[in-house]
Amino acid sequence: MAGCPDNQTLLALARGELPAEQAAATDNHVEQCRRCAKTLAALDVDADLVAEIRDLEQARAELGSALAGLREVEERISTTLFGGAAPRA
Repeated sequence: MAGCPDNQTLLALARGELPAEQAAATDNHVEQCRRCAKTLAALDVDADLVAEIRDLEQARAELGSALAGLREVEERISTTLFGGAAPRA
């Protein structure tokens, strides 16, 4: 797929209205493109796919917060144990 699909294509994907080959290509694109995933999640349609993408976006946000917290803990441990410089493996 060249470039991002337009909103009509994303809406048709969410409604299950795309031909199988186009649906597969668009779905693959959405899985790799956060912008399209967010656009699809924001569309006002009642579809399982949209609900799953909304859940995925929420999980990504939560994971980002958790990873930031883990990095902070890792930095504190490294500073405490090694004076800020992590040991070399």
